[in-house]
Amino acid sequence: MDWHVILVTIHIIGVALGVGGATVSDFLFFKSIKDGKIEAKEFDFMKAASKIVWTGFVVLVFSGVSMFIYERLEMAGPEEMYNPGIWAHIIAALVIFFNGLAMHWKVFPAFESSLGVPFGRAEQILKSRKIIFTTGAISIVSWYFALILGATRGFGLPFSWILAFYAFAVIGAVVVANIVGGYVIKKFTV
Repeated sequence: MDWHVILVTIHIIGVALGVGGATVSDFLFFKSIKDGKIEAKEFDFMKAASKIVWTGFVVLVFSGVSMFIYERLEMAGPEEMYNPGIWAHIIAALVIFFNGLAMHWKVFPAFESSLGVPFGRAEQILKSRKIIFTTGAISIVSWYFALILGATRGFGLPFSWILAFYAFAVIGAVVVANIVGGYVIKKFTV
């Protein structure tokens, strides 16, 4: 039995669930706000997609840690510990984790308290709009960053370059998301 192949397969499943869930969650969010409010059924779909993302994250972390241990014990030498791609993955995983917590502690309660209420009168949505659009942008960029990083093994770039690219992508996505999100919110508050 080839444990490496099994662990890589489980890791890919975790990535698929995480990236797929994050993509579906963002799609559902944008689909649900086009009429200027979030209905209970739409919110239920977003919560279901979030559960898929969390499942993917847990599978990803479990399989990633297992692969890391297995490779250290069976395959690679200690020099692999300095692989910039591994450390960039760890940073992306930490960002995904803390961003996910922010979404559950701040964004979902704002949505839940505003179900069926037009954005112009949804006090929690108006107060939380920056964190809503910021966490959404961070989530989607971080999941796709982790996917691309894994598929390319970090392009063989130094850690500082990988991190700079990631930071640039996150900052750019956050700026765009807040500009577009501000326009959407403004459209329904006038």
